[in-house]
Amino acid sequence: MDNRNSRPRTLRAGLPAFTYYYTVGSVGFWIPLYAKMLGWPYRELTLLSTIYFLALTPMTFLAGFISDVIGRPNVVVALGMLGNALSTLFMPFTKSFSMLALLRGVQAVSLATTLPVAIGALSTMYGPRRGVSIVAIFNGVGMVLGALIGAFLLPIVGFAPVFLSATILSFIVFVSMLKWELKVEAKGTRRVLKGLRRVPLKVFIAVFAIATRTFFSGGVFSILAVIFKKVLGLSIFATGVALATNPLFQAISTPFVSRAIARREIYTYSLGIASTSLVFYLYVYSLGLPSRLKALGIIGAQALLGVVYAFIMISGNTYIISRSPEEIRYTASSLFTLAFDAGWIVGTAVAGPYMDVHGPIAWVKLSIIGCIGAGLLALVAAFLERREA
Repeated sequence: MDNRNSRPRTLRAGLPAFTYYYTVGSVGFWIPLYAKMLGWPYRELTLLSTIYFLALTPMTFLAGFISDVIGRPNVVVALGMLGNALSTLFMPFTKSFSMLALLRGVQAVSLATTLPVAIGALSTMYGPRRGVSIVAIFNGVGMVLGALIGAFLLPIVGFAPVFLSATILSFIVFVSMLKWELKVEAKGTRRVLKGLRRVPLKVFIAVFAIATRTFFSGGVFSILAVIFKKVLGLSIFATGVALATNPLFQAISTPFVSRAIARREIYTYSLGIASTSLVFYLYVYSLGLPSRLKALGIIGAQALLGVVYAFIMISGNTYIISRSPEEIRYTASSLFTLAFDAGWIVGTAVAGPYMDVHGPIAWVKLSIIGCIGAGLLALVAAFLERREA
């Protein structure tokens, strides 16, 4: 493949993923702190996250499914980018919980179109492992920029310019997607449903493992800025640096991770899921550190989380896509994200009331055990794989 021709195609295919994760970094990371500054309880903070993922989850699957059925994934994601631009535009100007929840729901439906298209297109161009690795790099760079823009601008200009930066980017990508001549074979509903019935049990076990991990971790990550700022006492700048450290190390470690997982995806997937518990242990450990060392402890934990999530994302998506029928490429590309989001919905719904009673650190401690269990669950898929071999 001519690199001069492939680079623009790679950039355009990755733009939806970049925009998704830039929005996560600039809006998703900071909106819990925005809500907390309005005086809302943890129940409402986590409910915002639950509503977001409740809207995101079914649409993620539908975006991949529709892309396979009609054969025009660029149109699907273009509509999503327009919706994200409009919903994000109004977020920093509302102080009503119901209105902010509605806007987050619209944003979720819009962003759900991005990852199945980006992962599906790039894994078709380069193969599942390399394609997912490219998405992971766009993921990391997008979240780093979003988090750091928040860290630098929030103390100076407040939330509005930070949130609106996602609006501007989304509109630019909307135009780019309309001009993208990405056409694939239209499979039709019946053929796609037939392909789904052929997905093996081991894939669904791998899917359930990430849902279990996210059940526990979602409650933590949905209020991470609040934990760092309000519980651990970090400054907004230190909080932003800590939030950016995770995706930065994810992007840096992706080339190594991509090589390390070759032909052992299910084992590195299991290890990555279970290793989330070590990150949560470091959060708890940082509570006892002197004030001047807390930021370093949290940044270290976030660096580890970046490497851990690179293993989870690349291994999990590669395993699921490579073991699913070829004719449902975009639908299969939605399964990891679908399960991730479903676990987040249930987890945040449970975690919010739990944290209001017992405090956020109690949920972090419970999640240490839960993530170890989720990693062990993924090994069931490895057992089935060995039996087939």
